Amino acid sequence: RDVSGGSGTLISADGHIVTNAHVTDNGRAFRVIFADRSELPATLVGEDTLSDIAVLKVDAPPGKPFRFARFATNAQPASGDTVLAMGSPWGFSQSLSVGVVNNPQRLLVSLFQDEADYEASLGPDQPTARYYAWIQHDAPIAPGNSGGPLVALDGQVIGVSTRGNLLGGDLAFAIPAA
Repeated sequence: RDVSGGSGTLISADGHIVTNAHVTDNGRAFRVIFADRSELPATLVGEDTLSDIAVLKVDAPPGKPFRFARFATNAQPASGDTVLAMGSPWGFSQSLSVGVVNNPQRLLVSLFQDEADYEASLGPDQPTARYYAWIQHDAPIAPGNSGGPLVALDGQVIGVSTRGNLLGGDLAFAIPAA
């Protein structure tokens, strides 16, 4: 049995959670572990592998709606803005790292090919950044942070962490919220 993990963000009082499609990819069963260490089974609502976004759903306990994060609807992060990356790098829960936005609209294309050639070299259903420009930041993230929120200092989610340095470090990317 293979087990993998990632991070996510509660986005509704009734239990919808946004994460990355590469976190849910090929999953048959899902469990969500909350900050208080409680666990609930989750169902996959949907995933879009091209944008690398997935939504899971857990059932809120009767009469106890979930507290949830809010996505910035018109966030325009700028280079130099302070950001917080939250998640579970290497399975270490409730981790937080701080950094700054390096480039709020980074296109991930190869330095040695044009964009069409670069995208043609990717495997099927790999995220290409064709549908958005990534938020490049230097808040350290590592495997396990995928799907976790990138948060502005006002508390709003401005992105979903997606790519980083395998060993952590100062080169990371998030899918923009707006």
